[in-house]
Amino acid sequence: MAGMLAGSWAWRVCWAYGALCSAVFL
Repeated sequence: MAGMLAGSWAWRVCWAYGALCSAVFL
């Protein structure tokens, strides 16, 4: 799972949002 997110461009963008994106994924 972590590997897929790390390779996804969307995941890279999510790092900028932090908690906000985490809430969406979780």
